[in-house]
Amino acid sequence: MDCYVGFRNGDGEPSDALLSQRRLLDSNEKHVLAAGSLGWGKTDWLIVQATIEALSFPKNVILMGRKTLGALKKSTLVSFFDLVDPKIVTRHDKAEQSITFLNGSKIFYMQLDESREAMQKVKSMNLGAVMIDQIEEITENVWIACIGQMRRKNSSRRSFATANPNGHSWVWNRWIKKGGRKGYFCEQGAIWREGVPPPRSQDEVTLMHCDNPNLPWDYIVDRLEQPERWVRRYVYGSWDNFE
Repeated sequence: MDCYVGFRNGDGEPSDALLSQRRLLDSNEKHVLAAGSLGWGKTDWLIVQATIEALSFPKNVILMGRKTLGALKKSTLVSFFDLVDPKIVTRHDKAEQSITFLNGSKIFYMQLDESREAMQKVKSMNLGAVMIDQIEEITENVWIACIGQMRRKNSSRRSFATANPNGHSWVWNRWIKKGGRKGYFCEQGAIWREGVPPPRSQDEVTLMHCDNPNLPWDYIVDRLEQPERWVRRYVYGSWDNFE
């Protein structure tokens, strides 16, 4: 069966992984984080990584979550079905909130907050991998509960996450501070380099200044026109504690 598993460009055509995405895919650390500015391809990497985990280990069970189910459905799941070839998916059970692959692997997607219902669901799972979009939105206790269920034998038993900078939070302490802890890997990206004048055309949006040259140049210009603190965090990817 011919199918494509991988990244796509702005026109929906298959494309190579960006350099930052490739470094994430090549990492062998236990806990992998894609961090930095908006729009450089963090969620796309997370979707491709989840698909690799599902296809590499038959009958795998993967948890994919975000703080709110609404945000997950409107963002993460939309990206999932844009990127993943439908030929390798046999069922999307919206009631069970699961996606089943041809080899029997399943992704369960859910809300990750500290509610009793959410924690009971997590603690009942036998997981092979954990995928969290916007990990800075959830608490450290929730993340610890999720990775505490990674005990499935035929699996990598690894966690993967994305984050936008959020000051010196628990995410910063684990992945960023002094280069991160042992077993942790973080790749940080930015859609524009600090100190570089805004682009004036698409030709100026290159890897020299932008970690995702597929972005429209006027999108970057608009982001650079926002308040300075917002730009430093969501364009340059700064973890400074602005409080």
